[in-house]
Amino acid sequence: HAIGIDIGFRRLKGGVICAATIGGTGRNFPFTKVELSKDYMERIDHIEDLQSTLDERATRLGKAIKPLLKAGSVLPEDHPKYRFVKAIAAAPGNVTLSFEQAYKMGSWLRHEPEVLSEAVRKKVLGWWSQNANKYREMHNLRKKTLAWRKETYRILASELIAHGLPIGIEEINLNVFAEVRDRDNELSDKARGQRFLVSNSELISAIKNAGQREGIPVISVNPKNTSKTCSDCGMVNKELKAELEWSCPSCGVFHDRDENAALNIARGTLSKIAKLSGKKAAA
Repeated sequence: HAIGIDIGFRRLKGGVICAATIGGTGRNFPFTKVELSKDYMERIDHIEDLQSTLDERATRLGKAIKPLLKAGSVLPEDHPKYRFVKAIAAAPGNVTLSFEQAYKMGSWLRHEPEVLSEAVRKKVLGWWSQNANKYREMHNLRKKTLAWRKETYRILASELIAHGLPIGIEEINLNVFAEVRDRDNELSDKARGQRFLVSNSELISAIKNAGQREGIPVISVNPKNTSKTCSDCGMVNKELKAELEWSCPSCGVFHDRDENAALNIARGTLSKIAKLSGKKAAA
């Protein structure tokens, strides 16, 4: 037997996101959807709200201080912060001040207040006093949230490996899945955002690392038609679009799209192992 993992980033009812669907060729192996909880999504939404607020306020700060920084040489070239300040002053009009830059400048000026003009110092430190706590809250919450996701995937990987079965994962480009913005990718902004929240590459890496540690093969399987092929009779439903559920036009069996794909990936894993074993035997 083998385990198959259909990777995804589909938002389900109730606000949760499905990171993957797991199935196996054994009759007693239940289908499982790897879901990122509503609590996780609410934390992410809160982080995004904090970041949006900081972005807006940093943009306003940048518009206020850029003309002041451009009005002459504000720091000697040998000063450690010369390049930092010059980059902000010389940034094109369409490039806004980031909240990271605003926080960094505020932290610096609190300890070295005399290096820039009073007008700049007053505006930057005013921003810092109003937003430093929000910045720290966002930073700490994001760190904890992403650490929770990483640990969740690590535990899941250990549980899968404990079955002692080979694991098949649909073959995907991890570099593309890890990107947040990629012009060549046809994903919508919404789907791209969901992919980032799920971090499929992190899940796959956790499974591969656990398999390598325990000596369990983790095999990449060609995902072509894994969703469209009926796992009961083998017919390829070429008319299938984005439907999450479908009935086979040939044998009538009802399928959950992702569960069907996971089962086909598990079977593809066994086929690939058999081919590899055959090549080794022939050699």
